[in-house]
Amino acid sequence: MSLARRHPQLLDERHSVGGYREFSPRPASRRWIEYLWTCSTPGTARSSAPHRVVADPGVSLAFSCHRHKGKAEGASLRLFGPVESRRLFESDASFEMVCVRPKLEWLPFLLGAQPQDHVDAKHDFLEVDPRIARPVLARLSRARSMSEALALLESELVSLAEQSRRSPHQRALHAMEILRRTAGTVPLRRVAQHLGCTPRSLRRWIREAAGVPPKRYSRLLRFQAVLAASDPLAAPDWASLACRFHYFDQSHLIRDFQEFAWSSPSVVHRERWRESAFSNHSPSEPTRLP
Repeated sequence: MSLARRHPQLLDERHSVGGYREFSPRPASRRWIEYLWTCSTPGTARSSAPHRVVADPGVSLAFSCHRHKGKAEGASLRLFGPVESRRLFESDASFEMVCVRPKLEWLPFLLGAQPQDHVDAKHDFLEVDPRIARPVLARLSRARSMSEALALLESELVSLAEQSRRSPHQRALHAMEILRRTAGTVPLRRVAQHLGCTPRSLRRWIREAAGVPPKRYSRLLRFQAVLAASDPLAAPDWASLACRFHYFDQSHLIRDFQEFAWSSPSVVHRERWRESAFSNHSPSEPTRLP
């Protein structure tokens, strides 16, 4: 029986902006999956509002299509790599995309991929691993809704994980979990002390898992956390957010925005609020899995 059928429930939405919605994985998949996300454009709209894509160390397996009368057309399955270069994203009417973001340390064991091989790329997964991609794409293309496709994609990742005979180094698993839970705000030396290893070993494990130096990975996690915390706020207090997420001061936070979003916090926030106003998505509307 599929994961979707074993666990019928509402997904826990943890973040949204415009047509983008982010969900916590279900208990059965939390060991391997960081989160799930969707992106859609209503059929009544000509296109989505332009979305500024910001720097992100993560990798996602993404199924996308245009849906007409419940049928998926032009379906594709792609591997979205880490973002390091600035770009805008736009989609046209009836566009749907459902994505699963595996934890980086599990990526080689689930999908046979390394983050650094897919930087700024949207690789066709049929070319990355056709043995896995073909049957998964065929099943996803038969899904009758975005919710059903998302549940199925999550289930497929769990199935791959359960079949895998290999796993990451245990201390690497613990280190990555600590960095994610603390949004990169804990100094690496304290993480090393907690795990009983040398800082040098810790840096090596994190670099192998994340594909970037540990300090940069921690900075990106913190930047993403500030972005998510500011999105629901009409007028963010940037000085308070800088303090909350352990920046030295507001100027330090602004420098990270300029490096990772290529603009100031106020400009980025204003753009993202405009996206939400453009979208007819209601954040309070639940997503029910089959």
